[in-house]
Amino acid sequence: MRVLLSWLADHVEIPGDALEVARILTGAGFPVPSVEPLDGGGSGPGGAGSPPDAILEVEITSNRGDCMSHLGIARELAAASGLRLRTGPAPGGAAPGGAGPAAASLVSVEVEAGDLCPSYEARVLLDVRNGGPTPPGTARRLAALGLRPVNPIVDVTNFVMLDRGQPLHAFDRSRLRGGRIVVRRSLAGEVIETIDGRRRELPAGLLVIADAERPVAVAGVMGSRDTEVGPSTREVVLESARFSPAAVRASASALGLATEASARFSRRVDPSEREASAGRAMDLMAAATGGRAAAGAVLAGPGPAVPPPRPGIGLRTARLQRVLGVPVPAEEAAGLLSSLGLEILSRDAAGLRAAPPSWRADLSIEEDLVEEVARIRGYDRIPAALSLPVRPVPPRRAGRLAASVRAALAGAGFREALTLPFTAPGPLDDASPWTALPALRVDNPTRSEEPLLRRSLLGPLLRCLERNRARGVPGVRLFELGTAFLPSPGRARPEERLLLSGVVEGDYADARGAVDAAAEALGLSGRIVVQGAPPGAAVSPLDPSRTARFLLGDRTAGFAGEIRAADLEGLGVHREGLRAAAFELDYDLLAAAAAVETAVVPPPTHPQASRDLALLFPLSVPWAEVEARTRAAAGRILREVVLFDDYRGKGVPAGSRSLAFRLVLGDPDRTLRGEEVEAAVAAVVASLEGGLGGRLRGPAAASRPGGRGPG
Repeated sequence: MRVLLSWLADHVEIPGDALEVARILTGAGFPVPSVEPLDGGGSGPGGAGSPPDAILEVEITSNRGDCMSHLGIARELAAASGLRLRTGPAPGGAAPGGAGPAAASLVSVEVEAGDLCPSYEARVLLDVRNGGPTPPGTARRLAALGLRPVNPIVDVTNFVMLDRGQPLHAFDRSRLRGGRIVVRRSLAGEVIETIDGRRRELPAGLLVIADAERPVAVAGVMGSRDTEVGPSTREVVLESARFSPAAVRASASALGLATEASARFSRRVDPSEREASAGRAMDLMAAATGGRAAAGAVLAGPGPAVPPPRPGIGLRTARLQRVLGVPVPAEEAAGLLSSLGLEILSRDAAGLRAAPPSWRADLSIEEDLVEEVARIRGYDRIPAALSLPVRPVPPRRAGRLAASVRAALAGAGFREALTLPFTAPGPLDDASPWTALPALRVDNPTRSEEPLLRRSLLGPLLRCLERNRARGVPGVRLFELGTAFLPSPGRARPEERLLLSGVVEGDYADARGAVDAAAEALGLSGRIVVQGAPPGAAVSPLDPSRTARFLLGDRTAGFAGEIRAADLEGLGVHREGLRAAAFELDYDLLAAAAAVETAVVPPPTHPQASRDLALLFPLSVPWAEVEARTRAAAGRILREVVLFDDYRGKGVPAGSRSLAFRLVLGDPDRTLRGEEVEAAVAAVVASLEGGLGGRLRGPAAASRPGGRGPG
C-alpha cells in the first residue's frame, strides 16, 4: 500500500523523517521496501517545520485489512513509537447546519442477501453542485498516490477510503429507478456496464446492488455507468456497507476485476467504520459541493448497527516468557496491548485478559497476543542465545506404526505412491471389495472426468501400474496408505477409512508376501486368519478364484488376490502377458490391534521338519481355503505353510490346477518324532482330499518337469 507521510501526520506526530518512519514500521512487522521523496518539503500540517513529504510503499499481510488505510498505519506507527494517536478528524470542513427531509423518504433499502451483507447504510445529499473542482488539498493527496481526480463527490469517497479504510460508493439518486436499493444475488444472464466502460455478463449468485429493475453495482467491487455521479448530479445517495469478504473475493475473481475497494473488502473492513466513514464523507462532500444532508440515514440488514464487544483473550505471563524466551512483566504487556487499542479487562501477576478492538479480527488466541507484544516491544530486544533447550518428544504411536509398515514394504521392494481421492466411473477405477453401494458424487470435482470419491485404492493404483508399464518400467511394486470413502446407508457423509493397498506384477504369492510383511511390522503375525474368497456382492478387480479374505477376530481385515484377466485387458497391457496381483487392508482396524512393543522371538532351538506336497484341485478352489484347512489340520506344530507353485498345463486335467506347497513343522520345546510329522502330513492330505476334492500328486519336486518355479 502507498502511504503519504504528510497524510499520516493527520493522525499521529511523525517521529523523524520518512526513513525513520520506514525503520519503525519495518520493525513492527510492516516492511517498507521503498521510500519515494516528493518535491516541496514541509507540506504537512506543521507547515515549514514538518519533515519533507514522501511516499512509503508498505507491505500489508492478508490478515491485516485494518492497515489498508492511513489511519490503520498511523495506529501501528503510534504504538511502535510510543506516541499518542490523534483521534480528531482530518481537516476538511463540516456540513452546514439545517435539517433537510428524511433520507428514508428519498430512498428505500432492502437487503435480500443478508448472509453476504449484514449491514447497509444509505445517506442522501441534496442540492449538490458537482461540476466544480475538488478541494486542492484532497486533489493533491489523491494525485500523489496515483488517483486521478474526477469530481468532488467521487474524490471524497476515494479520500475517505484511503484515510479510514472504508470503501464508499455514490449513486446519482435521479438515476436509481424506483428510488430503491436492493442488495441481492445476481441472476444468470444479467448484464452490467461498469464505470470502466465494459459490459459484463454476471454469473448467477454474485452479490450485487440493484435498483427496482437492474443491477447498478457489483457489491464491494465497482459501480455501473447507469447510476454514476457526474457534473449534472444534484442528489447523491451514499453507500456505506459491510460485505462478506468471501463474497467480494468471489465477485472480483469471477469478473477478473480487482479494485481498491475489493482489495479492502476481501480482507475485511472494520465494522465500526461503516457509520463513522459515512458521516465523515457527508461532511466533506457537503463542504466541497455546497450540498445539504438529508436527515438521518437508511439502515438495513440483519446485522447489528453497532458491532457487539468481542470476548476477551487470556495471556499468561509464564506462557509469554516461555514463547519469547525473555521475561515480560504483565504490566508492560498490558501497556503494549493498550497502545494497539486492546481493552485490558483484568490484570494480575499471573497474566491479563484483553478484548481486541473492532478492527483487529486477526486476534483470537493467546499466541496472537504474544506476537503483538513481541513485535511492538521489538524483536531486537529478544537476545540471541548460544544454546537452545531441546526436549525430546517420543514419536507418537500412529507415526511409529506407519513408519514400520512403510519400511517393511520398502524392504519388500515396494515404492510408495500417492493418488488423489477422486476417481472416474467404471468397473476398474470405481471398483471396491468393501461395499456394493454406489460411490458418492462430488458437486464440484477438481476434474470433470473424476467426479466420484474413491471407495478403494485399488483402481487408482492399477492406473499407476498402467502408466508405469506404458513407459517401459518393469517389475512394478507400488503401495499406498490413504483414505477411502465408503457410503453409509442412512448417512449423508461417508465413512472415511484408512486403507493400506498395493499392486505388484506377479501372482497371489507376491501380494500375500506383502500382507505378511505388513502384519509382521504391526506385530500381528499369526493373528490374521485366512479365509476363502470375499462375498460376491461387492465389485472388485480381484479374481474370486485367486483371492483370499483376511480376518482379525471376527472382522474383515482385508483382501489379497490376482487381478482379473478382463481388468488387465482394460489396462491395455494384457498383450505383454502381464500377471498382476493386489492387496488391500483395513489399516485402521490393524493399527488399533497392533502391538507397538513387539517381543523378540529367538530362532528355534530344536530342529524343524519340512515336507513338500502337491495336490490337484478344481479351479474353483482358492488357495486361501487350502491354506486355512492346512493350518487347521496340522495343528499347533505347524510353523509355516508356503505356496511355491500354481501350475495349469500339460499333465494336469482340464478344469484343475496343481498347487505345490511346503509345510514347516516344529515344537519350541523338543524335537519332533518322525511319526508325529507323518501324522500331521497325513491329516493335512486327508482334510484337503475330503473337504476340497484335492488329489495327492506326490512330492512337489516330482510334480512336473520344467514347471514354473516360485513366484
